[in-house]
Amino acid sequence: MESLNPVHETDLPSQLTFAFSSATNEITLASPKTNGVDKRELLTGKILVVDDSPSNLDLFFQHLTRKGHTVTTCLSAKEALNLLESQSYDLILLDLLMPETNGDHFLEYLKTSVEFQHIPVIIVSALDEFESIIRCIEIGAEDFLPKPFDPVLLKARIGSSLEKKRLRDQEKLYTQQVEALSEMMAKELEKGRQMQKNFLPAHLLTRKGWEFAAYFSPAQQLAGDFYDLFELPGDRLGVVVADVCDKGVGAALFMGLFRSLIRIFSGQAALDGLINPSFNLPGGQDLENNLDDLLNGINFEPLESIKLINNYVAINHGEASMFATIFFGILEPRTGKLSYINGGHEPVFIVDADHQLKAKLSSTGPAVGMLPDLEFKMAEIILQPGDLLLSYTDGVTEAKSPTGDFFGKEKLLKALGSKFNSVDQLMLNIKNSLGEHMGKADQFDDITLLAIKFKTS
Repeated sequence: MESLNPVHETDLPSQLTFAFSSATNEITLASPKTNGVDKRELLTGKILVVDDSPSNLDLFFQHLTRKGHTVTTCLSAKEALNLLESQSYDLILLDLLMPETNGDHFLEYLKTSVEFQHIPVIIVSALDEFESIIRCIEIGAEDFLPKPFDPVLLKARIGSSLEKKRLRDQEKLYTQQVEALSEMMAKELEKGRQMQKNFLPAHLLTRKGWEFAAYFSPAQQLAGDFYDLFELPGDRLGVVVADVCDKGVGAALFMGLFRSLIRIFSGQAALDGLINPSFNLPGGQDLENNLDDLLNGINFEPLESIKLINNYVAINHGEASMFATIFFGILEPRTGKLSYINGGHEPVFIVDADHQLKAKLSSTGPAVGMLPDLEFKMAEIILQPGDLLLSYTDGVTEAKSPTGDFFGKEKLLKALGSKFNSVDQLMLNIKNSLGEHMGKADQFDDITLLAIKFKTS
């Protein structure tokens, strides 16, 4: 009796039924039917028959062509190989005993060939060649057919083999499609990564008497973290470190949105000449005549942009449930004055010239974009020569070791309290400390740091 291969539930056709016999207490699987006809009976294919007996070949040819199959016959393994190299076949009927090259040797060649190993082979043999039949099954033969063949058994063997071949072909096609899709997605993600990289400053600004340094390490190809350092009207600098909720493509799209809105609403677009002077201000005022006032910061507060961004995102993209924690500071390099809003972000650390913790700039409002009309308070601090400001995202403090321990604020403060000659050296120290802590553990979240130091004269 033939043994049945295990069948997974997800592989079962919807037409598959079960039959229960009360006499034998056995459950059998009924064949899939289409209008009462076994689906396998409807399958036809291109069949290659290899046998050294012309009479056997003629018998197979007559019988199989009447069943609708396309049949090619040949007398040797050498001739069969030439045919296989010139055209494709769905099934091979292979005689076991042949001159020059036996069926089992030819089968072994086929099953070790990348080009032909997917073609099912049914061994045709006499029942007294049982050991050879077993060997062929071990090599990879799909089935065997005893000589002289029974038409009903031949039909069943061929139908079963063609059905398995059809399913394997479908699986192969599906795998190829998945691989092609994965390759395409990988290329698109790489394009997205390059585009997102362009959102970050290619080079940090330079200001006499100040040092700036940043470190950015995305957990995936696309990130939700970002940092920014840009010029603003009135000889001021915009300082941003933000973390969009979630990771991946969605977070990356909103990262671009938040970053662009911050720059536009804070006045950086006006400084770059992106606002058309021919636009009219409310009340009929001409922007061209008021541009100098705008650039000098008269009646213009860049931090107000956080309220505008919050309302824009909450009203226009509320269904996406996306928000960001944002630290946005306005630095006046000449005086060291830093006005800021901390929208639900990690506390910003400030250490003095002796590397002692001087202040923590904690939240002054909620995360940005959750609900309209949220309240964001402004605060300010005066940085003294020698002071260093460090802003970061929670990917730093929540970086995990192989045992699951967090990096934590303590290790970050320890790095700030250590000796370093420049902010670049500080970034390297923190990077090395993170690497030592994480070891071979996967990076779970984006890591972003931005450091600013007011140099002593």
